[in-house]
Amino acid sequence: MTTCKHMKDKWLSTEEGGVSRTSKPGRCGWDATAARLLPRPSEPHFRPRLSVRFRERAAFRGVRRSFPTVAAAVGLAVLAVGLAGCSEPGSNAGAATISATETLPEPTTQPDFVSVPVERATLRQTAPAVGTIRARQVTKLGPQVSGRVSEVLVDVGDHVTRGQVLVRLDPAFFALEVEQNRAAVEAARGALAAAEVTVETARREKERQAGLIASGAGSTKEHDDAVSAYDRAVADRAEQAGKLAEAVKRLEWAQQRLVETEIRAPYDGVITARLVDPGEPATSAPVTHLLEIQEVGTLYLEFALPQELLESVAVGTGLEFNVDGVPDGAGTGSVAVVFPAIDEATRSFRCRAVLENPAHKYGPGLLARVRVVTHEVADALVVPRAALTPGAGGWTAQVLEHGRPVTRAVTVGRVGDDRAEVLGGLAEGERVVLGGRS
Repeated sequence: MTTCKHMKDKWLSTEEGGVSRTSKPGRCGWDATAARLLPRPSEPHFRPRLSVRFRERAAFRGVRRSFPTVAAAVGLAVLAVGLAGCSEPGSNAGAATISATETLPEPTTQPDFVSVPVERATLRQTAPAVGTIRARQVTKLGPQVSGRVSEVLVDVGDHVTRGQVLVRLDPAFFALEVEQNRAAVEAARGALAAAEVTVETARREKERQAGLIASGAGSTKEHDDAVSAYDRAVADRAEQAGKLAEAVKRLEWAQQRLVETEIRAPYDGVITARLVDPGEPATSAPVTHLLEIQEVGTLYLEFALPQELLESVAVGTGLEFNVDGVPDGAGTGSVAVVFPAIDEATRSFRCRAVLENPAHKYGPGLLARVRVVTHEVADALVVPRAALTPGAGGWTAQVLEHGRPVTRAVTVGRVGDDRAEVLGGLAEGERVVLGGRS
């Protein structure tokens, strides 16, 4: 036997017909019945290294030799199934066969589709806009009297109520002015009281002279003098009464000026700017601005819409809005004012909605995303827009029939933000496919 150059002096132990023998390998391979390599007598622990090609070919031959055994086993199994099928209907073998059939069903693939029912609902068609929240009132407060700032009682961000004192001016000079005018009033009242006495005296004298003239004992000249004195007393009394009234007005004016040294909040709001500090002078003309206050209990939401929507938007039109960055910033409202002027640069018109803000959740200057309801259809047959596919021949939808999607032509009416009105092609309760497998 020729020895392979790669496996020279290597020995195989084989067994054929129950007889064991030792031989050398063939060319570049080993007999398929080889069990293992035998060590040479001089090298009891020697193990040759087999090539990759050798191992692959040996494995293939082993599979080929074992195939008849597997085929025989399969044939026996088929024969056993046939014999079992010939048994009586009530036998255990038949029952075992049915059970095996049930536990090994034919594999099928049934796709699951994401679908929704066709239903009736109110369809809204909206127009988007970007709006700005503004304060209902913005006021820069200034003094009614000139003076030196004594106290600033609030700061930026403070919420204030109507009538709350915000700034105080130095009241010293105004208090002195009040006292002076109060003294002038008292003097005028004293003068008026004296004039009243003079009038009463002159009246009595005039009546006495008139009695003397009537009795023939009086003098005409004295009578005339008494009448003139009475008239002068009455005139003087009127003059003193006028002076008293003037003094009272001056006192009231001084008192009001003293009151104006305290600058108060004109309405409930929040301080948005502080413009002075204690010690600074403040004048009434020109006005020195002290603080800025904004009303935030009620706010305006103003936005612009294109002129094409003039016919669709009016006072009372509903809207939805959302303010980014504000917790639970979504809300609803209605258009309160439609400004008549059109912006020539953008060809748009402004609208205003009134927002009640008792919790001060929103603030002036915030941006709001607005959707104005331009059309509304009640009790409409609707489907999600994602279930409709536009095409050259119109709209189509995938309708589930017996668990399978079937393409069907659909007549579509108004299309809303996320749903569309169905005018034909679908019935209420049918299910339409939104897209791929679930």
